[in-house]
Amino acid sequence: MIILSKLIYQTYRFLFDIKYFARQIKDAGYEEDDIDLVLKNANSLYKSFFGVKSEGDDEKNKEKIKKAHLKAGEILEQLKHLKCKEDRFINEKVDLIVESFSIKEKTEVLLSKTNLV
Repeated sequence: MIILSKLIYQTYRFLFDIKYFARQIKDAGYEEDDIDLVLKNANSLYKSFFGVKSEGDDEKNKEKIKKAHLKAGEILEQLKHLKCKEDRFINEKVDLIVESFSIKEKTEVLLSKTNLV
């Protein structure tokens, strides 16, 4: 349960950071389509964990975690290809890339376990 709880909290923080980054990008006059897609996927990533329980149906849990794993991978790729004019947002972008990679790796670990405790 500890790993799952920490991952859900990390994903919540990540969603908050993505929202803040999106606001900065939009306020600076960047294209909104790319960041809107990242934001949509971050929301979906967080919602993937709704209903995941430490006890119960492992198959349902694994399907939800698998969805989260795929979304984290999509976000990772989208962030890698997100164009930041100048170097104005490079630090924030790198932090988000690292965080999405971490979430992707942790979901992979959870998928490899049969019990989420």
